[in-house]
Amino acid sequence: MSRPIQIVLFVLLFLSLVANAGLLWLYAPARAELRQARQDLARQAGELEELRALREEQARLAEQVQTLETEKERLEEENSRLLGQLEPLQNNADILEQLDQLESAARAVRRRTPAEPVERAFVSREDLRAYLEEEFARDYPQDQAAAESQLLALLGLLPPGTDLYTLLLDLYTEQVAGFYDLEAGTMYLVSGGELGPLEKITFVHEYVHAIQDQAFDLGAQVEAVEEDGDRSTALTALAEGDASLAMAQFVVDYPDVVSAADLLGQSVGIDTPRLDAAPEIVRQMLLFPYEAGTRFVMQAYLRTGWAAVDELWADPPQSTEQILHPERYPDDAPALVTLPRLEGTLGPGWRLAGEDTLGEFLLRQHLALFLDEDAADEAAAGWGGDHYLLYTHAERHVQCLVLVVRWDDRDEGDEFVELYEDYADARYGVAGEGTPRDGMWWEGATGLYLEQTGDEVWLIWAPNRDTAESIAREL
Repeated sequence: MSRPIQIVLFVLLFLSLVANAGLLWLYAPARAELRQARQDLARQAGELEELRALREEQARLAEQVQTLETEKERLEEENSRLLGQLEPLQNNADILEQLDQLESAARAVRRRTPAEPVERAFVSREDLRAYLEEEFARDYPQDQAAAESQLLALLGLLPPGTDLYTLLLDLYTEQVAGFYDLEAGTMYLVSGGELGPLEKITFVHEYVHAIQDQAFDLGAQVEAVEEDGDRSTALTALAEGDASLAMAQFVVDYPDVVSAADLLGQSVGIDTPRLDAAPEIVRQMLLFPYEAGTRFVMQAYLRTGWAAVDELWADPPQSTEQILHPERYPDDAPALVTLPRLEGTLGPGWRLAGEDTLGEFLLRQHLALFLDEDAADEAAAGWGGDHYLLYTHAERHVQCLVLVVRWDDRDEGDEFVELYEDYADARYGVAGEGTPRDGMWWEGATGLYLEQTGDEVWLIWAPNRDTAESIAREL
């Protein structure tokens, strides 16, 4: 069996030799071409090597480009950050320059220069709220606000139970555009850091308050009259009238800094929902120092300019009567009116909640509820001084208000009583019982008692007639 295998293998080997011999025969004439092909392959291999090197270089360069792109992005971000820091600094520099210019304009308008530089700062509306809450807690505590609310309610000027503390806190937060802190000697603008027309005139207004403080010791003057509400209102009217007049003159003298049209345009866009919804008496109390104060100061300014206004600070007005009637300043000073304490007359449970001077301004507001403007003006004219005591009974939740008004003479008192009877008849819906000389009574949830003795008129709001008459006997 091995042989056939050998034969077979031989056959295969032979066939292999024959086949290779054929390949050699075919290869012989193509050797030149093969040599050329090998040369071409070698050349191509070299080219491939060069191409490979080029691709490696390209990849290296691409990696460098990516690194440079990343660095470029980093530099652009850093540049943007630096520009972002630079812009506020530049804006702050611009604002400081504008404030310097406004100070210069205010000094030129008011014809006075403060002896010391005035600190200034911007505060947000939230910062203002926090500041006001601190000031209210210290200078206008809740019990004082509650007493004033009860007073105004008894006079018919506020709905009973009004939270005057929160009402005023909300109003100031909404309305205040700037303020001057007397204790710190610093003026603040409520702003996001921009100076529009409103911010500019507010700055001028508050800067004039700083001038008043340094020139006329405004802080000490305010402190000296803080126990007399009417006199305090008169001093506030002088301060606000002075600053408001200077502010108005600034708008006229510097139209390139603040134009009236731009100021009007900004003002129209301001929403004042809390002021719009506030009771009329609250709006009047807020506006009085600015409106009546400006008229009062203008009367002096028209005589000899700012020199006459400066003279007002040497002898400030002593009552809202003088603010309302500039011709009565300075000679018609209010009379000092005093009242005895009435706890013994009222009996157990009654507590004195407040006492002060009402003044002609608030008396006019009271009269205007049920008298027309002319009649209210006529009734209030001739006011010479007053004083009131407000008592509350914690357990019975009732109040008693005693107001004594002294008139310039008996005729002025008679005129007031005649018109006040009309007022009381309209308010209580019934005619009063009795006569002014012997005492008149109007029945109501809180009744009203009126009595006149010479140039004095007593008005007593009490829960019943017996209480009112016992107080009148004591007086």
